[in-house]
Amino acid sequence: MSSENKCATALAHVMRQVGEIPKDAWIQTKQYTHDYRSKESLFDAIRPLLSANGIVCAQRVRGVQPGPKDGVILIVDFTFIHGDSGHTIECAGVGQGNDKGD
Repeated sequence: MSSENKCATALAHVMRQVGEIPKDAWIQTKQYTHDYRSKESLFDAIRPLLSANGIVCAQRVRGVQPGPKDGVILIVDFTFIHGDSGHTIECAGVGQGNDKGD
């Protein structure tokens, strides 16, 4: 039996296929203007590639903490699952919302 993690192999294929994702959003403050890639554009670009390579991404909120001012800090666990083999890769992400609309 092979010890190869088929989820890692499939994610490597996705990384090769995804290409550049253009910046589609911006934020402006008194100090600076910052261009960035929105969460929606990232997911729109990678979702079909994950699917084509047999990968499902499950998300679970691990925690919500008070952030600066009226904001929050969100900790999310991600599990990438290779459908054919059942192999998985897990990672976590941290995000911060700085106003009541986030």
